[in-house]
Amino acid sequence: MEDWRTFVDQHNTEQFKRVSARNKVNRAKLKGPACLGRRSMAVTRHQMAMERNLTSDAEIGRGDVYLRAHTSKDKVVQYPDLVQKLDELYSSNPASKMTGVDDALTQLVGSDSRGRMRGLGCSISKTGLKKSTPARSKLHNMAKEREGLAQEILEIKKSLIDIKSWVGMHQEAQSG
Repeated sequence: MEDWRTFVDQHNTEQFKRVSARNKVNRAKLKGPACLGRRSMAVTRHQMAMERNLTSDAEIGRGDVYLRAHTSKDKVVQYPDLVQKLDELYSSNPASKMTGVDDALTQLVGSDSRGRMRGLGCSISKTGLKKSTPARSKLHNMAKEREGLAQEILEIKKSLIDIKSWVGMHQEAQSG
């Protein structure tokens, strides 16, 4: 009960009321609030990769994650004009879909502030992204190579089964 009284007293101070009024004005200025709730951008990106059966989260552009973060549960997009502009940029320049310092989202929404990048979650900065680009592209190439090798292994297995059946038929023909 004592904690409740302290809480109520704190919320009735003039300073708290001023801060609350200022925050209300600032919230009203938001063009489109994020709709993720407690889920982080990184988790959302991973879920999108799993939904699309992709091998890596890096294949999901940050524009896609940003749009998912600003779409409510009932599929109402907070930035409908941004969706249209992103689609136009993606169709005219497919390379802008890949996450980077100057990708499609940066071109439309503007440069990111220090220490964060929209659509990537906390603790991802421009510098970190720039430094990790060579490693990410190498991992992406390795994943594609691995997929190609897996396909080759399947083809070799099929060929081996065909050879075994052919040898088996020839052995039966010679013995009979």
